[in-house]
Formats: sequence, C-alpha cells, structure tokens
Amino acid sequence: FRPAFASAPPEQQALVDSVIVSIQGSDPVKARAELDRLSKMPGVTDAQQTVIKDLSAQLDKKIAATANAAAPK
Repeated sequence: FRPAFASAPPEQQALVDSVIVSIQGSDPVKARAELDRLSKMPGVTDAQQTVIKDLSAQLDKKIAATANAAAPK
C-alpha cells in the first residue's frame, strides 16, 4: 500500500501513514474511513485508486468478520 504513494504529495502521505497506524492499531473502521478520504483527494492516480479499492475490500471483510464474531448467537 505505502509504495503506491511513495511520490505522493505530503497531505496524501500523511493520510497513508494514518491508515497504516489505524490498521496496526486494530482499528479497521477508522482505517476504512481514512481510505475513503484518501480516495477523494485530488491528484490520486488510477493505480493508487486500485490499491485503495483493494485495501478497502480487505478492511470491509475484516470489519464484517469482527461484527459477525461479536454478534449474539
């Protein structure tokens, strides 16, 4: 994920760092929201959008799995 934004402007890189910190901190909901913000920033390339979309899908699965595990049975 990070390599796709290696040459991105500082504001995009700051959001990329925040996404990674959220993932490492086991906060996929926050990471997902930050990815949404990142995808709407001006200057994001098609290749970067693809990386954002792929990571978003992975986070959606993790969020769903966590919700299902926490649901009463």
